[in-house]
Amino acid sequence: MWQNKRIRRLKGSLKAIGRQLLLILLAMVVCSLFLLCTGYDPYIVFKAIGKAIASDMGGTVRWATPYIMTGLAVALTFKANIFNMGVDGQLYLGSIASVWLATRVADWPSAVAIPFIIVFAMIVGGLYAVIPALLKIRLNCDEVVTTLLLNYVAYFFTDYLVLGPMLGGGSLVAAQSTEYIAENLWLPKLTWFGDSNANISMFIALGFVFAVAFLLYRTKYGYEIKICGSNMEFARYGGISAAKTIMLVMVLSGMLGGATGAMEILGVHHRFSYRYSTDVGMDGVVIALLAGNNPFGVVLTGFFYGALKNGASIMQRIADVPSSLVDIVRGSIVLIITANFSLKKLLPRLKKRTAAKPKESEVA
Repeated sequence: MWQNKRIRRLKGSLKAIGRQLLLILLAMVVCSLFLLCTGYDPYIVFKAIGKAIASDMGGTVRWATPYIMTGLAVALTFKANIFNMGVDGQLYLGSIASVWLATRVADWPSAVAIPFIIVFAMIVGGLYAVIPALLKIRLNCDEVVTTLLLNYVAYFFTDYLVLGPMLGGGSLVAAQSTEYIAENLWLPKLTWFGDSNANISMFIALGFVFAVAFLLYRTKYGYEIKICGSNMEFARYGGISAAKTIMLVMVLSGMLGGATGAMEILGVHHRFSYRYSTDVGMDGVVIALLAGNNPFGVVLTGFFYGALKNGASIMQRIADVPSSLVDIVRGSIVLIITANFSLKKLLPRLKKRTAAKPKESEVA
């Protein structure tokens, strides 16, 4: 019986992976048709992603890391049918908190300072996620609206800091950036990828993937999250605290967002530049949907999105594809994925409506 359960779970995982691959392939085919209609090489998307993996894996790993983290942060809340659209804001606050703390622990040993900075950024991101969680629990405010609006609060707050008290000197003034953090606090690069920004934050991200998977599939909290996600009212009647579950997933999601910000600063940027991140958190929504909110599926879709991001610059180099067309290609992929998600929600409702309508013979 235990073996049968494992076999069923394995079949379900393989089916989910197959669905992800099919959606990715469909999106790429649609993009190719669009490129063909506009006079470009229709196979350029496949070529660019192939080059991003074969000849520039370091660049793909560099981008896959934050995508895995933000996808994981969003997927965790989606499991409870809660929508955290504020991962970008939590990422920004985690980033600025990392720079602030790094300037104060620069003399510490790296093995102590780096984990301390990441944990501090996680706490900051988690605390920021408490605000929309409380608004949802106490006032029943729509978390989509509150988290989106809180993104802008985080943007403008970090703007004030980076252009004011934390602004660096010299050429950094024109660059609108803080000072660089101490070099001993930089995350080590993965040298086997050559000269790239790939660093050990990839392994940290994979560690978070296993931690979230353990939470969801091996603890009672994971069971409560899934029950609340399927039917919140049933969960309440079953004695599960919906408020506690909402707070748990929002705080954990915010902590993942904050950790992403710390990993970006320590591993890639080494300073906080004005509006340095370009909607990595919002891309996490698409990654989570494509992965079916499965933590391990997020790894696959995160790598695909990382290859797509890295391949976008390759497309511009090898085929002189304008950046606006690259955005259209990415937008097409988003539309395919969201259309699949919407159909899953709409089809059951349409079937219910069709079943509820009386037949012509019955009316007669």
